[in-house]
Amino acid sequence: MRRLLQRLQLRQAIHSSGRLITHLAAEAGITTQQLSAFLAGDRTLRSDVLDRLTAAVGASLIVAQRK
Repeated sequence: MRRLLQRLQLRQAIHSSGRLITHLAAEAGITTQQLSAFLAGDRTLRSDVLDRLTAAVGASLIVAQRK
């Protein structure tokens, strides 16, 4: 559930940024295919990559703690 929320938050931030995923992927140090697969839910990304992506779009992820 937490990964789904992160992916949805990041998808929304990427869409709202108006930036191309090719540019965001390059800035985060991953391939466009890796970013596309993450956004489609087909793969996960390391936390350092998520940090670089969120910084690239000027956003921050809210991570809920499990109860």
